[in-house]
Amino acid sequence: MNKLTAKSRITEVAAVGMQLIDVYKNGDWSIDPHLVSIYDVLEQQAAELTKAIKRTKAELDLEATDELRDNKTRSVYFLTQGLLHYPETKIKAAAQALNLVFNKYDLDRLGICSAEQTSPCIALMRDLETPSLLYHIKALPGMPELVNELSKAHEDFIVAHTAYQTEIASADVVRSNAFQLKGKVLDTINKKIVVYLRAMIQVNESRYAGLAGTIAQFIAANNKNVDKRSNGLG
Repeated sequence: MNKLTAKSRITEVAAVGMQLIDVYKNGDWSIDPHLVSIYDVLEQQAAELTKAIKRTKAELDLEATDELRDNKTRSVYFLTQGLLHYPETKIKAAAQALNLVFNKYDLDRLGICSAEQTSPCIALMRDLETPSLLYHIKALPGMPELVNELSKAHEDFIVAHTAYQTEIASADVVRSNAFQLKGKVLDTINKKIVVYLRAMIQVNESRYAGLAGTIAQFIAANNKNVDKRSNGLG
């Protein structure tokens, strides 16, 4: 039985950990309190790692939608600044009306619409959606499209922000780093489960061979995929 390669990705370690837990739960190992205690630790670590992975994804989604909304906000702002100098009076007046709204906000603050400082952007979107301002937006060439893109980016940010807040508000969310948790799961699998089952097969093969064999298959399949990826084959 080989050990789980340390080259495995965080998600791969989590997946193997859950596989090992599932096959363990298919049997009755109450007769072996030491194995039970090892798996109790693995189950807790695997659950924490899975939550950390989800939290990391929520953070990445929030960061990506935040950046996109910032870019769209600046696009609307800079187009407004350019149209202030448009020779046609109607367009210039519409740009001035839109610029008055932007003057209410600090553009630098609009560049940090994160989970901590999202209220200025929410207020800006409300202003942009007022009927009087929509009238001016429609009068500006290219502006309706940009504002629609900003509105969509804002909606995506709110969804990502809600998901992120839900994750960090969960009382049972563990703050540990995903990479650290990966190391703990690896250690439990390699230094405890694999080592222990290697020994117990020698003591009582009939009892432990099935569990050890299935675990060995899971680990081998993962390691093979990792090797393929490392060699540029997968």
